Amino acid sequence: MDICPFHDLPNSPLIRQYNLLQYLEKAKSLDIMLLGEAPGYLGCRRTGLPFTDERHLSIFAQYYQTSPLKIATKSGSSNEKTAFFMWNTLPELKARVFLWNAIPLHPHQTNIPLSNRSPSMADFHATQVALEYLLENGHFPKIFAVGRVAEKFLHKLGISPVYIRHPSRGGSSYFRQQLIAQLVTP
Repeated sequence: MDICPFHDLPNSPLIRQYNLLQYLEKAKSLDIMLLGEAPGYLGCRRTGLPFTDERHLSIFAQYYQTSPLKIATKSGSSNEKTAFFMWNTLPELKARVFLWNAIPLHPHQTNIPLSNRSPSMADFHATQVALEYLLENGHFPKIFAVGRVAEKFLHKLGISPVYIRHPSRGGSSYFRQQLIAQLVTP
């Protein structure tokens, strides 16, 4: 069970599972996928939801029309840059999109669980079956890779996605422009 003794509530895994199930129930009919690389420690690792930190849970619930979502931590709302840029752009899109991560588990530095590291090929191979299942059983005629890591993992599966610049490290304006160009502009 993944519980941070400093930040998580005792039932945090169940709360994250609840949030994820609320999302998946509403996301069944979505046919556009935005695939990121992996959960970050301030976002999905805390909420159970791709590209979403605690500050954006209510916007997430409104966008996907879910029941109210729950915070799984006792340490206060997290603020993740990628979530900030994602949720400042998504509500403007004409289409609702399915958000997911190529690596569904949070990769962190050894012995530093509240850190992020780039997912490795070993991480991909260990969790590849989950992404394959999702791609085989979902209906995603349009797949966008958010960042080069997600693009690389999709290429390994024989899928050529539309590349979208990751919003981190100075890419937020490109990210926004590309998403709007692809999903708003006719």
